[in-house]
Amino acid sequence: MLNHFIANATGGGLLVAPNYPTVLGNILTQAIALGRIKDLNEADLIYQQRLKRPPVPPNPTTTWAPAHDMLCKIRGMSEAVPVSA
Repeated sequence: MLNHFIANATGGGLLVAPNYPTVLGNILTQAIALGRIKDLNEADLIYQQRLKRPPVPPNPTTTWAPAHDMLCKIRGMSEAVPVSA
């Protein structure tokens, strides 16, 4: 739910990492040590190809526009970037 809030508030898509990146890294490291995977480059390819998660797309609404404008004012941005509806 937090990921959806962030995507909606920023108006941009959000890429989400796997739930257990440390476990996945350990498994890939052990596979390299056992010779099942050649090296870190191959492990990275496996990680990227097999463990993809779809991005969380924004679903902006006018509800976020006032909060976005306030954030822009606080940060001193001259113009607020509009959040499309």
